[in-house]
Amino acid sequence: MASLTTGERLDRLKVYLNQYLPLQKLPDQFLIKLIERSRDAVWRGIILEREYLFRKTTTVADGTPYPADYVSYANNAYYDNAGSDTPFAYANIQEIGVSFNNTFGAASVSDPRIFFSDQTIHTAPASLSGITFEYIFRPTALSGAPNSTTDEMPEDTEDMIVRGAFERTLNQLRNDPATLQIAEVQKDQVESGSQQYYTDYYNNAKLAGGVELVS
Repeated sequence: MASLTTGERLDRLKVYLNQYLPLQKLPDQFLIKLIERSRDAVWRGIILEREYLFRKTTTVADGTPYPADYVSYANNAYYDNAGSDTPFAYANIQEIGVSFNNTFGAASVSDPRIFFSDQTIHTAPASLSGITFEYIFRPTALSGAPNSTTDEMPEDTEDMIVRGAFERTLNQLRNDPATLQIAEVQKDQVESGSQQYYTDYYNNAKLAGGVELVS
């Protein structure tokens, strides 16, 4: 199932805010940026156990720059060598010279290596092409995109994303006098709303025996 759209997350965030800061007036793009930052923080928290959700393949050649959404190599690359899928071994920095120059350890078309330098994909032997390259990608950017945009986040992370954006909004308002003036919110209102939120959050956790996510 696709994630919520940016607009749906924004609507939920405004519902949260209006519970604690009545008549909240903040630019949507400001709130969307905080949603994006919260989403990125949740993504970093789940990537180790759910990295299979964030794998993508593309076709590259020796000298191809990283894809625009590249985060890391997924340790899977191969190419068609005379009708056979031939995998690449990864060469770390100490093995690059050996892969090209060592008589007994040099790479070949049947035993190719892949390595990375200057945000570029390289092969040994050089000039190989038609490589199926698998990598971990970063989720879709939200700031500046249409409100209909979705990303690749799992459905069960939506509450964490919106809650994180809400907490970031409170922190921004509490700590930045200029933002207080833009939002036309008094400092004591923000502090009162923040205190109420965290009191409610603590009570939910205590009564439920754990953190209760509001849906």
